[in-house]
Amino acid sequence: MIIMSKKKFEFRNTDGDVYTTKGFMNMENAPEWITKARLYALAVADGDIIAVNGAGTDKDAAEAAEAADTTEEHSEAAEADAADAAEPDKKTAKTGK
Repeated sequence: MIIMSKKKFEFRNTDGDVYTTKGFMNMENAPEWITKARLYALAVADGDIIAVNGAGTDKDAAEAAEAADTTEEHSEAAEADAADAAEPDKKTAKTGK
């Protein structure tokens, strides 16, 4: 499985195997067992790890990174909209003399 990671993550499995990602958006061939780790799911959801589909060419990596950026932008916009909706309108009182 080919991935790119923004940060270094260390994964451990029950067999004692350890895998540390390279970080800095370098493409790397990671073992399949890391997908079973909770950390992997959290890192993917946060956009810190991106799974590269295809043969791992530069084009595949660029497409995966672009798709992740687009998803992240939509997520941030949705969070901002939700925060605006949760905050009641503030009305200011007009005072005059």
